[in-house]
Amino acid sequence: MKIRAKLIAAVCGALLLEGVVSFLAVYLGLSKFITPGALIAYSIVVILSIIAGAAIATVFSFRFVKRMEVVKEQLTAMADHDLTYQIPEKTLKVKDELGDIARTSAKTAESLREMVETLNAMLSGMDKNIVETSERVDNLSEKLEGMSATTEQVSTGLMETAAAMHELDAVSYTHLRAHETLSDL
Repeated sequence: MKIRAKLIAAVCGALLLEGVVSFLAVYLGLSKFITPGALIAYSIVVILSIIAGAAIATVFSFRFVKRMEVVKEQLTAMADHDLTYQIPEKTLKVKDELGDIARTSAKTAESLREMVETLNAMLSGMDKNIVETSERVDNLSEKLEGMSATTEQVSTGLMETAAAMHELDAVSYTHLRAHETLSDL
């Protein structure tokens, strides 16, 4: 709203200055040659021109400011993490600097929407991979527990075999010694 008031004031001021200068030029320079009725008519034309200029400036400033407000609304929505706001097509089709800003803002919002969708898809895929990895780790853990039990059984069997071999060795040694003793006799 502040910009609208400044635009209206600037245009009205310029038109008023032009009217006053024109009026003084005519009044001071040509007052000798112009009848009072013509001077009044000229004054009325100048005043009507000022009013018409102010009305035209007001209409154009309202349109300009309205388009600025639309762009501001989208930028505010984007700042609030709302990427669903759409700038109206007629604002995007305007061929001036504000139209350029509106198109750039709309393109930025669209790019951000696409990035968010891509990230969501990636995160969804990562969730699936994490679940699969967790299941595989659980499965591997179960298999390792089974292997551990089997390894313990094999180890126990090997220890029993080693003990039996030791006994056999002792018995063999004893038989060998007995055999040597008998042979020496």
